Amino acid sequence: MPKGLNVTGTGVIVRDFLIMEGEATISDCLKEVRRICEEHEPPWHYPSAEHFRQYFWKLRKAGLVEETRREPFEQYVRRDKTVSTWPRSSNFHTEKIYYRTVKERRGDPAWSNVQKALYG
Repeated sequence: MPKGLNVTGTGVIVRDFLIMEGEATISDCLKEVRRICEEHEPPWHYPSAEHFRQYFWKLRKAGLVEETRREPFEQYVRRDKTVSTWPRSSNFHTEKIYYRTVKERRGDPAWSNVQKALYG
C-alpha cells in the first residue's frame, strides 16, 4: 500500500472500520483492508495475514485499540465456508477476540504511522 501525503494507510483503514463497526476481530479488520486495497485503482498491495497480526499487535502496544470481549469457537468454518464436524487440530486458537478503538486516541497521528510512534 502506498504511503505519503494524502494517502490512506493501513492504520487509518483499521481505525475507520472499527469506528464504523464498533468492534471487530483481527480477521474482520484484515478483510476490510484487503477489500479497500483491491478496490483501489490500480490495486494496492495488502499485507499477509501474519504481517497484519504483527501490525495489529503494534496498534495494541501503542494503545490505539483495546480488547472488548472473547467468544469461544463453537464450530470450525473452513475457507470455503463449510462447517467441519471434525474437532480442531489445534487448541491454540480456541476463541475469537474482539477489539475496538480507544476513544481518546481516535485522532492520534500514530494511526498514520504506528511504527514511528512506537520506535521513533
